[in-house]
Amino acid sequence: MPQFERSLSQVDDPRRIQLRVRRELQADCYTGVWAFYVQQRHRLDPADLEQGVPAAQTVGDVSTHGTSAQRMWWFNQGLATGDPRECDTFSRLQP
Repeated sequence: MPQFERSLSQVDDPRRIQLRVRRELQADCYTGVWAFYVQQRHRLDPADLEQGVPAAQTVGDVSTHGTSAQRMWWFNQGLATGDPRECDTFSRLQP
């Protein structure tokens, strides 16, 4: 994170905003990875996801967290794969 923050000081404002959004989308994906493993251990009630996902869609704003569609896509990417390597929001664009 410190290296990431230092790199932000070397780019213009539009790029800085884009990088911060990508970081937040990566966090959404990692949350999905976490949910994948918790679900595998039967410690996550499906109702938890049904309640939590809509709430997550409304948190944050587009300029700092990405759109609701982007956030849900990346969360579902982590949830479907359980693989943090699939959470590279910096080099991989959402289809």
